[in-house]
Amino acid sequence: MPESAVLAHLAIRDFAIVDRLDLDLGPGLTALTGETGAGKSILVDAVVLVLGARASPDMVRPGQARAEITAVFDAASAPELASRLTQLALDTEDGECVVRRMIEAEGRSRAFVNGRPVPVQTLRELCHGIVEVHSQHAHHSLMQPENQRRLLDALGGHDPELAAVREAHASLTSLERRRESLLGAFEERESRADYLRFQLEELEAAGLSETEIDALAAEQRRLANAQGILESCASLSHALSGEEPDDPVSRLRESLVRAERVAALDPGLEEPTRLIANALVELEEAGRAIRHYRESVEAAPERLEEVEARLALLHDLARKYRVRVAELPRRRETLRGEVARLASVEEELAAVDAELARARRDYDAAALALRRRREHSGPALAHAVTELLRDLGMPRAALEVRVCELSADASEPARPPHGRDRVELWVRTNAGHEAAPLARIASGGELSRISLALHVAGAARTGSSTLVFDEVDVGIGGGVAERVGRRLREVGASKQVLCVTHLPQIAARATRHLRVQKRETDNTTFTELDIVSGDERVAEIARMLGGVRITSRTLAHAREMLTGEPGGLSGCD
Repeated sequence: MPESAVLAHLAIRDFAIVDRLDLDLGPGLTALTGETGAGKSILVDAVVLVLGARASPDMVRPGQARAEITAVFDAASAPELASRLTQLALDTEDGECVVRRMIEAEGRSRAFVNGRPVPVQTLRELCHGIVEVHSQHAHHSLMQPENQRRLLDALGGHDPELAAVREAHASLTSLERRRESLLGAFEERESRADYLRFQLEELEAAGLSETEIDALAAEQRRLANAQGILESCASLSHALSGEEPDDPVSRLRESLVRAERVAALDPGLEEPTRLIANALVELEEAGRAIRHYRESVEAAPERLEEVEARLALLHDLARKYRVRVAELPRRRETLRGEVARLASVEEELAAVDAELARARRDYDAAALALRRRREHSGPALAHAVTELLRDLGMPRAALEVRVCELSADASEPARPPHGRDRVELWVRTNAGHEAAPLARIASGGELSRISLALHVAGAARTGSSTLVFDEVDVGIGGGVAERVGRRLREVGASKQVLCVTHLPQIAARATRHLRVQKRETDNTTFTELDIVSGDERVAEIARMLGGVRITSRTLAHAREMLTGEPGGLSGCD
């Protein structure tokens, strides 16, 4: 028996017909029994929900605002779970993983891990492969080849090979999309390149310069106002000539003479005198500069016409390319780059084709490795299931796992993300009969037993720490049921197993027995759960054996079933 339980506790509040339920789960095989409709499978639904299943408002107990389900996992008993918690930064010091789902009556659903809100997808990633649920209707899904492939991969432990194929497929898909984009560019390259070259030639012909535009604007202002500038310069030159007694230069000269006389009497006036002298020098220099500038300025209508024509051209180009005039040189550089890129499309396409060839080889190698693993694990699974089928009352039955390459189909991708194999389960149910695909099995009872055998055989092979069986024993009974119970007990020796069952033969094999009952109080229905042991457990097994009327013989039979199990009643909590 495993030392501890991975799924340690389950708490349910206002979920379906359950108002309040707290369940401590232990290691080994735990049986959940009760009358039909008591709510046994609701517990399984609650487990599935905390694993990340889709929530629905009708899961909320009528009249309540929300439903809440909390599951406590012992991460110390599941190293893979502990590793995932650490990777997601959701781990705690006590090693627990507390998952909580809340479903509002209005439809909103929320998820929490160790008190921190997380997307539902995170729950799926966190619990993937840790808890595995087998439904009573699983044999219906087994009719589909893709589900048979998934089952083989899950039971064969093909996760590393599957991951390699998916990674190769993702890389291949990305390269194919890139090639399609380049191919589109290649096909329109000529017309696009001609158009871009025309634009580039037009801008190249304009001889654009980043400094030219400001210089042209300044020259245009000067030439357009040449006459006014000349008249102003003449007036300023006359005012600063020093030839008139009242002009600024003459008056400043006179002031300097007076200041020098006074400064000779008082040294404290030497600094103001120096400043006056400097001002006079600056003013005389300004006069000379204005005269020089005046000589260089002339009205040039021809040059003004050239400058304005150049500016008009630049503004026309800016409007045409929908940019500012100052951005025209940058637009020209952009066109140069795009023309160069179009010229290299053919080279890029050749490079991508080479990468695609490598990616296809990588995918084919990964798919081949996956096929070899499937071919290797298929016979082992078939052998284990065949042995179980004989134990389940089908002594002539035999299972085959056939792995073959997918046939070419225009509706399917040549390199799917799950590999290039078709996996089919073939079964022979009677001696002298040929094996046939599982989907052709006529008997529902036989199909149910095959499904159960697959689940039980897979339970011993899967890496999951906790297994939940929801009435997978439908359609069997008698000695077959007893053998199923024994097998589940064997699985419980190394894994935590929770089994919802209606068969006393299976319940009697459990190391822990939980009874689910439905009660009505004040026109309200409740589901209750009790741990049964001793005489209570005998009574529950007797109920499962004898129905409504329980006799002393039925009780004796129930006691015999329980004491016949090694450990007997003493092995029950």
